[in-house]
Amino acid sequence: EKLFNYYLKHYSIEKMIEVSSRPILLKRMPFGKYKDKWFKQIVETDRGYMEWMWNNMEIDENMN
Repeated sequence: EKLFNYYLKHYSIEKMIEVSSRPILLKRMPFGKYKDKWFKQIVETDRGYMEWMWNNMEIDENMN
């Protein structure tokens, strides 16, 4: 409730709905052996893993 009220002071309801409807676009791996590593770093050090993940896992819009 406090977070909502804070944002309500700075943004309209319409703007909050617009922003919250977009993907988050993660920059770090949220799970697995590379948890908390930057995607860019994983691609540079283990591109095969990223390719495997992309081809074999259901990737949501936040990781595209």
